[in-house]
Amino acid sequence: MSAITQEKQPSDLGCQPHEDSQTKRVHYPAYLAAQQHPAETHSPNETPSSPQTAPPPNHLRRILKPRQPTLASEHTKLSVVRLTEIIRQLIGQLEQSRPGVLRDHSLLVTRLATYTGDAMGMSLRELSQLQLACLTHELGHLGGPHVTLASLNSNSSHAPLAQQQLENGFGFSLPPTSTSILKQRFEAMDGSGLPKKLQSEGILLGSRILAAVDAYVDFRRNLRNPAGKILPRKDAFSQLEKNSGKLFDERVLQALRTILGSSSLRSTLASDGRWLLFISPHVERIQELRKTAEPMGWPCRSSNALDDVLDVLQGSGLAALCLDLEFGYDDILALTEYIRLHPTNAALPIALVGKPSDENMVANLEQAGVDTFLPLPLHPSSAQEVLREMVEHHVTMGALGQTIYGSYEEMDSVELFDILSQQKKSGALWVRASKLQGNAFFEQGNLVFASWENKTGQQAVKTMISLLNAEFKFIPNAMWLPQTT
Repeated sequence: MSAITQEKQPSDLGCQPHEDSQTKRVHYPAYLAAQQHPAETHSPNETPSSPQTAPPPNHLRRILKPRQPTLASEHTKLSVVRLTEIIRQLIGQLEQSRPGVLRDHSLLVTRLATYTGDAMGMSLRELSQLQLACLTHELGHLGGPHVTLASLNSNSSHAPLAQQQLENGFGFSLPPTSTSILKQRFEAMDGSGLPKKLQSEGILLGSRILAAVDAYVDFRRNLRNPAGKILPRKDAFSQLEKNSGKLFDERVLQALRTILGSSSLRSTLASDGRWLLFISPHVERIQELRKTAEPMGWPCRSSNALDDVLDVLQGSGLAALCLDLEFGYDDILALTEYIRLHPTNAALPIALVGKPSDENMVANLEQAGVDTFLPLPLHPSSAQEVLREMVEHHVTMGALGQTIYGSYEEMDSVELFDILSQQKKSGALWVRASKLQGNAFFEQGNLVFASWENKTGQQAVKTMISLLNAEFKFIPNAMWLPQTT
């Protein structure tokens, strides 16, 4: 059985490692006992009677305490999820000064790349590293021409610009994997790209995804793209297919085509930004769990590292957690106890894949907070029923949704308003085109208020629906409070 250790790569989390945090095992039960019964802990001069006594509190707190979203201290461990959200907000503000067709470019590329990577089976951590790269890929040249792998191939004069962008860096340190994705985003499948002429699988998957999505968005929204005009969705994708195997990875294009046709944003809206997380050391088991949950229509994420749970506990929209027993009884027990200690996670549904043969272990896990067990081998219909019941109960009891970001590129405006109405959504929809902004409030699918500039009601809605390009965000359960005079 494997153990949760501090052997995770600190540099992959965008932080500086602590010199004592590379090999020591985190003993969760002892730490939790010390937190619950501080008076019983040893004084500095006492010798522990058992080798299992918890390490010094500061040593463990870096892993087990909620991570604080601050970039000021190089000694602070900052989760990729929190770092990504901070950068997303900053990039959103920076890109407001770009020409209209390139405004919010990086945010759109990030969302499409995330959906594509998820469709290709990238893990939670890999997706986070890809998101950071996509968000920051334009930082070095917000005022210059937009260079993509497609434009680089069609116009040799873009080569010096691309080389300069790679040499300039991005203004601050990113996790090594994210940095590598950025440095390889101009590499081509046939070896004709920059800067190292890498080929095929020698290019990081994240770089191949970023290259394809960035070129697609360029054809859709930039007048100065290689085609010389903004192309419809079908024609833009055809431009990528012409270079399948030469510039772009064929498998990436297949995944991109899938997500453009199915609109992953639709399921995100349906679930109010909530999602399921499957953690298992076995790729096959994760695939089996995803397939089981697919009919529910809820977004799913996965990872093969138990530590990754700690990065997504706070304010991420996690609606249910499935843990594989093969990570080890002790670590599963300790992690469950830790999750239940925090009010924001106390009601999070937790399912364990597998069941200990020892009844005492079962009782201890249930007492710690495991809600249910999914026996092996998995039976899809019964496992799906259990997951559905857990999630629906969690939502009924008031689990908070998350703000959902999107654009009319990802979802047609008519479809967006129809979904909010037909699925009886409650919340606030904010729509922005260039420097103009409007909003619409829904209660159980009924429009209760809408405004756009000097228009209100149905006239405002018609204007928002008629826009060709717009960004939007939906805040579940936000209420409209009429102004009083």
